[in-house]
Amino acid sequence: MKILKYLLFTLLALIALWFSFYTEPLSAKHEREALKEYKPEQLVDHYWSTDLAGLDERALPLGDFLSRLQADAEALRASEGHVLGIGSNVCYVLKGEASTPTFSDDAFHFTAEGIEFTVPTKYIFGNVAREACGWFNIDDFQNTMDFNSVSACMNQRIREQVIADKPQRIQDYSHVRFCGAIEVQPGQSDVRALTLYPYILEFD
Repeated sequence: MKILKYLLFTLLALIALWFSFYTEPLSAKHEREALKEYKPEQLVDHYWSTDLAGLDERALPLGDFLSRLQADAEALRASEGHVLGIGSNVCYVLKGEASTPTFSDDAFHFTAEGIEFTVPTKYIFGNVAREACGWFNIDDFQNTMDFNSVSACMNQRIREQVIADKPQRIQDYSHVRFCGAIEVQPGQSDVRALTLYPYILEFD
């Protein structure tokens, strides 16, 4: 009888332990399944409204990124980078600040931690903003057209809402805080210039 009670108690404990580990992942799985019904622009709206602050918190400070890249680019890629496919460039989300931003040739320019940044304001293409944030997995899409449409929607949001009319007021700015996507080549350990696709771009 005691053995039976012991086995029953052990079984209940194991069941409780199982639920403690798997309730949250199952909830996240259900959310991913529901999001599969969203259109690309709805997906961008969802993550932008629910996780932009979290993305800013998770972003690598520029100084940390540079020191870790020089120390071990492969380790940094494995822990922080996002890569669409074998041999593709590695995408990261960085944050930092800079003084005396300028504007020319349809782009903002500023220097931070010795790196020359270019922020395109008119011609924003490619998949860097989509890949760096880690919000989207190609396996969650029924076709590559929708997956690519997410990039187009993100680039449009950056151009229309993050950049907006800021180029017209560049003379008013002396400082910029940014959180945005960049890419580097696989194994690259030294950078002098980066193109930034901003999720957050705050001037004052």
